[in-house]
Order: sequence, then structure tokens, then C-alpha cells
Amino acid sequence: VLGRHPAGVRARAFGPDGNERVVTTKGKLLSVSAEGKVNQLSSGEELTDVVVASNGNTYYLETRSSGLFAGNVWLFRPG
Repeated sequence: VLGRHPAGVRARAFGPDGNERVVTTKGKLLSVSAEGKVNQLSSGEELTDVVVASNGNTYYLETRSSGLFAGNVWLFRPG
């Protein structure tokens, strides 16, 4: 169990590559290596959750209450 999220983090999950995927309260999806290197994978207005599959696929949820992309699950594939 990871416990409470640090300030500015809405959700997080670890991938098979050892990197942590983080959804921030500012709507960014980040990949953070063990060394602290940060890569922005995506951004959106209302990103709320993240799950990483064993193959490295990262699924993240956008929960806008209205608009074209309201309530969608997005996929980020590694590589």
C-alpha cells in the first residue's frame, strides 16, 4: 500500500520498467524514473486516475463532466 499521495499528486502507479506514472492535480501524466528523471506523457484538464498493465501500457482517466472527451479512458503505449 502506497499510502497518501504527496502534495500535487492525484494518482500514481508503477510500471514494469520501474518508473512511476503520476497524474498531477494540474492534469499532467508524468513518468518518473528511480533517478528522478521526469517525462511528461500527456496532459488534460481533468485527469484523475492511472493504471499500468504488465506490458507497460498506461491507461488514464479523464473525467470532465461535459464536452467532447468527457469521461474517457486514454491509452499511452510505451515506445
